[in-house]
Amino acid sequence: MEEAKNMLTRSSLPINTVSIYVGYSNFSYFTKMFRENTGFSPLEYRRKFKINQ
Repeated sequence: MEEAKNMLTRSSLPINTVSIYVGYSNFSYFTKMFRENTGFSPLEYRRKFKINQ
C-alpha cells in the first residue's frame, strides 16, 4: 500500500494502472483494501494528498 500511496500522490497515472502496478489485478478489490488501509478511496486519497509538481 505504501507504493500505491506514493504513486497516487506523485504521479498522474490512472488509479487502475496503479492497482495493477502494485499487484492487484482486480480494481474493486484494490479499492476495498486501500480504503481499509487508509480510510480513503484511492481517488479521495489522491485529491487530499496530491503533491503539486
